[in-house]
Amino acid sequence: MRERPLGEVVQGLGQLDGGVIYASRPWRADSVAEVHDDEQPARHHEYLLEVDLAQEVLKVWSLWRDGRQPTALEAVGAVIYYAEHDVHQPE
Repeated sequence: MRERPLGEVVQGLGQLDGGVIYASRPWRADSVAEVHDDEQPARHHEYLLEVDLAQEVLKVWSLWRDGRQPTALEAVGAVIYYAEHDVHQPE
């Protein structure tokens, strides 16, 4: 898959059917990211999360906030938080 900003990858999670997200550090919305079908590391990117886990992170984020959908920056923040702490972002 082609390189895109991490924010764009996160916004398109609903259209993905699996894979692994890799992104350049420091992780933020404008970090360069790619999604791959296998678990081989991208050239200069580091493992961020599996797509299905990132999708779950956003579902939990919304559930914990009475169904509110995250903004683009909130969604990226929640995914990065989970990737860095291995726990869902608190309310």
